[in-house]
Amino acid sequence: MRRDQARRIVSDLSTATLPDAGSRVLLVVEDTPGVVLMNVLRGAGFDVTQVESARAARRLYKTDADFLAAVLDYHLPDEPATGVVAELVSRTPLCRSVVLGGDGHLEHHAEETARVGAFMYLQQPCALGSFLTAVRMAVKATRQWRAALEIPRSVEREPAVFDMRAALDRLRDLGKLTTMEYLVCWRLLWGDSNKRIATLLGLAEGTVKYHVTQVLQKTGATSRTGLLRVLLEAAGHRDPWHGPGG
Repeated sequence: MRRDQARRIVSDLSTATLPDAGSRVLLVVEDTPGVVLMNVLRGAGFDVTQVESARAARRLYKTDADFLAAVLDYHLPDEPATGVVAELVSRTPLCRSVVLGGDGHLEHHAEETARVGAFMYLQQPCALGSFLTAVRMAVKATRQWRAALEIPRSVEREPAVFDMRAALDRLRDLGKLTTMEYLVCWRLLWGDSNKRIATLLGLAEGTVKYHVTQVLQKTGATSRTGLLRVLLEAAGHRDPWHGPGG
């Protein structure tokens, strides 16, 4: 983030109305001016931990640190933010991210960061209200995704039992699915459309379409409904009508 952009954010504090953010632990990966950005977020009620590079962020989140959201400059000193974003959404507990950019490549960077799990990409400079709203929404999205991953195992009932968690874990193992693909797969098993998945997970429809394609390719399913066939065959069942002329 450029210094003049950070100053603009700070200047907006005098006119913005900020609802109470509550206690939220936030990771900021930003080289300069970190102090200014931290003061803005802390003034809005966030508990902020700030580091200056992707390498430093990795050292931090490979501990037991639990962050409900992260804010990253796209252009970090050692590498683009995409690698850190992907790792944050794949770790346990996961964390959604807001990525800040300012070099004019809005569409490309927005698509790139969304595919690796970013909650939102913001082009700088942007208004303080928009920035803080994005951070709060990322916190909410983190909590929603964590809750979704805590899918309770089915209680055994007669005459048949379908364990959703076991089914999803099996598909994840077969296709080596990422966290985002795992969540999309969960909604596919419920028969959701791309539009509904996008709404439930807070993603763009284009991003959902990309991950649906990845799920099908990785698991070997020929269609969305073909995921059930993959599960049945993985469990040792064979379709007696599937064959030459079947």
